[in-house]
Amino acid sequence: MYQIRTTITGSGKTAVQVVEYRDGQTHIIKHFGSAATPLALTHLSQTAREWIDTQTNQLVLLPTPIVSGSTWVEKDKLTHLRSQPMLLYHTLTHYISLLGFSGLIDDICRDLVIMRLVEPVSKLQSLELLSAYFGIHHPKNAMYQTLLRLKTVQTDMESAAITFAKIHLNFDFTFVFYDVTTLYFESFSSDEDETKENHIVSQGIRKCGFSKDNKFNQPQIVIGLLVNNDGFPLSVQIFPGNTFEGHTFLPSILKLKKKYHIADVTVVADAAMISQANVDQLSENNLTYIVGARLGNLSPSTIKTIQVGLVDTMGVGVNEKTTRLHTDKGDLICQFSRKRYAKDKNDMMKQLDHAKQVISRPGDSLKRLKFIKQTTKNIPTLNNELIAKTTALLGIKGYYTNLGTTSDREIVDNYRDLWHIRPVAN
Repeated sequence: MYQIRTTITGSGKTAVQVVEYRDGQTHIIKHFGSAATPLALTHLSQTAREWIDTQTNQLVLLPTPIVSGSTWVEKDKLTHLRSQPMLLYHTLTHYISLLGFSGLIDDICRDLVIMRLVEPVSKLQSLELLSAYFGIHHPKNAMYQTLLRLKTVQTDMESAAITFAKIHLNFDFTFVFYDVTTLYFESFSSDEDETKENHIVSQGIRKCGFSKDNKFNQPQIVIGLLVNNDGFPLSVQIFPGNTFEGHTFLPSILKLKKKYHIADVTVVADAAMISQANVDQLSENNLTYIVGARLGNLSPSTIKTIQVGLVDTMGVGVNEKTTRLHTDKGDLICQFSRKRYAKDKNDMMKQLDHAKQVISRPGDSLKRLKFIKQTTKNIPTLNNELIAKTTALLGIKGYYTNLGTTSDREIVDNYRDLWHIRPVAN
């Protein structure tokens, strides 16, 4: 990066240079002369700035104002009245426009999005912060009206997002990544309860179900999100709160495939999405997939086969080594990792110690204790079978896929991109 440097010469004048700081050293790019007066220094500095702007195409975040003569304002005569982060506001506005959303949403919606990025709070608080931060005022009634219109532009916004991804992110539908989250409501009645009280029949989507926020007694909705391998969102779908997340998988993918006439696409998702029914439908629709595997559900003989494929001649797990087995759900690729082994073993020992402590204290709650089972006389004891299976799987991660010709390494690397999905939790 080029910068303007001033330095005092042996004659007492001030030299003006354009320099570049590189590899811990200062490299002089161009010398513009030496100034004996403040006015001459201003002119030389301005000339140097113009040279950088015209000869190097280097962008300047905050342009330097041109000072004519000696028209300066003394600092002690200035009074600070207010500051606003308008650079932030205009930058975010620019990118919302670049995404193609400007013609689809109004100013209130755009400003709510900006405030959500700056400081995520409730929508009513967002209106207050828009006023405090940027001096922008929106009435509450107008906000409620714009929220009602959002659903009507969802399809167009998804199209704009995908167009942006194709142009700027080289997105070609080769891989899409899927995950779900839940959003709960500060209420203790579902849509059905409320409609019955008002004698109205309605198919609401706010329902109690498995909550990722541990709010099982409060209604929620389930949100499915599709992104590219950079984590850029492509499509979102909302499901009733009591929908099993594995049942959201195919509707979201098939909707995308049909809308954009996609011939080939590989879906990457976590273990909750895998089931024989999903695998069958993926194959029927010519979709390829990479899905996390729940190895704890495998038979002891299969686990033993996996172990043999991941160790050396001394029976020690080989770091990053993979093995592949054919199953009804596709090829099962398993990989051993020393780092994962250390973490898995540490977690297991903590759970095992806790289980032993509970067994030694009759009367303690046995809920959520992994390694305890009840005997026929309702006496808690260690589940040695489960302990043996967990020990055998330490450090091993599994993936199902129907990409038969793709290497194990590519399968694992593509699955690891799944962490880019970050649905908002509340």
